[in-house]
Amino acid sequence: MSNQTSSWICPRRRALLFLVAPVILAGCTGTSRAVGSPRSSASPTGRATPTVSAIAGTPSPSASTSAATPSLAAAVVLSTWFSSPTYAISLVGGAGRVLASATATSPTIGILQVPTPTSESNTRVYYLDGNTTVRYLAPDGSTGVAAQVSAPSGSVVEFAVSPDDTRIAISIQSFSDATSTFTETSYVEDVGTGADQVQLPGVTCYVPNGQGIDASPPPGTCSGLAEQPTGWHDGYIVYILESDAPAPAEITGWLDQAGYLLVDPNTGATVATLCTAQNETAKFFHSPPPSAAGFLCSVSGPSSTDVQLQSWSGTVVSDLGSHNPPCMDVASVSPGGKVAFEDNSAGCGLPHTPVVVPAGGHQTAIPYAGYSVGWLDDDHLIVTPPNSSGGLDTLGVLRILDVNAGQLSPPLAAEGFYAGAVPTLLH
Repeated sequence: MSNQTSSWICPRRRALLFLVAPVILAGCTGTSRAVGSPRSSASPTGRATPTVSAIAGTPSPSASTSAATPSLAAAVVLSTWFSSPTYAISLVGGAGRVLASATATSPTIGILQVPTPTSESNTRVYYLDGNTTVRYLAPDGSTGVAAQVSAPSGSVVEFAVSPDDTRIAISIQSFSDATSTFTETSYVEDVGTGADQVQLPGVTCYVPNGQGIDASPPPGTCSGLAEQPTGWHDGYIVYILESDAPAPAEITGWLDQAGYLLVDPNTGATVATLCTAQNETAKFFHSPPPSAAGFLCSVSGPSSTDVQLQSWSGTVVSDLGSHNPPCMDVASVSPGGKVAFEDNSAGCGLPHTPVVVPAGGHQTAIPYAGYSVGWLDDDHLIVTPPNSSGGLDTLGVLRILDVNAGQLSPPLAAEGFYAGAVPTLLH
């Protein structure tokens, strides 16, 4: 396992939108213990699902705009945390109304390539206020401090909170220009108090001449991949493996996802390594976030690939057929196993028709001329219209599309990045 301390690490981009109000500051203290000390153990159960073959498409009728949208999960929306001193965090309800908001200090290393500074549980969204304070915001407007992180200056703090709000996995990445050393450390502790801290295995390696961390490094460089905590599943921490992490001089570079790890939070042991055979997961314009149903994985080369939805037990839930992943733009998986992606039949860079694939089902065109940017729950997508050039804006107007009724909500009362939902899609 690892904690991450690097201002140059550039994990995948996500989309979230929030309006933010002041929050309460509280101190955190706690005891720590080494990996292997027993605590209550949560052990996931494998969810085997049938293998299905590639799917054929069928169109749907045109969408109608609904004046009111039923009560749904709360959408998490962020403003520009990477280009302004402060950023807004909003929880937006199914009717498009802002339920709660807060304002936080943007991390000093907050640029597009740095991971979205948020995590969702079943009841709250958690977010970075500055470089080292993790706060929470609930739909009822309640706020507080979830963790205080001791991290070196210039480091990147990444975190994932358990669905029940009890534990937080924290990683710190750092890079030393003086020694060309990349360091990643990780630990788990109780939310709010910092108690029962478990130190997890870390990574320290030499990165000569500003080269990035790579899956197949030359001798003397990093022997492993950077790891980013992205959520929890069945009591285990889910980490994204990252390759080709750029050094400071290459800050505009992108990290490639190179698989997933399920890690026991009590021992630090890796209990599953998934989607690593091709040295990268499916590469999309926005790397697809995983959900309770699983994750998207390329099963051939990075150009023309067979993209699959795989479960956390490693079985194939849906085979999406052969696609050029960069042309698929945004792709996402609902908790129940529905996949949404953009139809690339017209070619890259053109307005696409979103397509939904139920678990083991057939591709169905969504009646919306724009882009889907993520699931709110199993029946509702967050969508955004194309820009004047027909492309996708990462910051923009958001709406909720009922994929069953074809109803489109009015624009949400907050604009920006859609980052996830409360309750969390990964649990």
